[in-house]
Amino acid sequence: MPALTQASWLLLLPLQLLLTLPATGSDPVLCFTQYEESLGKCKSLLGEGVRVEDCCLNTAYAFQEPGSKLCQACRDRRLVQLGALDTLLCHLLRRDPDPSSNM
Repeated sequence: MPALTQASWLLLLPLQLLLTLPATGSDPVLCFTQYEESLGKCKSLLGEGVRVEDCCLNTAYAFQEPGSKLCQACRDRRLVQLGALDTLLCHLLRRDPDPSSNM
């Protein structure tokens, strides 16, 4: 099997996993337009009963689960997700995720 075709098949596996895993963050949350990083507090309530995915379309926003005091910044959530996916793809393609290590 040519290397390109094999790499294509390897990329299908994570895609299948992403499509079959249950969606996280589907429960409604409180969405805020500001995150006070130094205090870890949410400010300026935008709406209640919003899905995390919808609230975090703007990475400057933050959210809180109902009844929780913990405020979570949307930008942190996206970075964690992207970092894990990037690392997975690097391993699948057998590339080092740290470009500086190639020097």
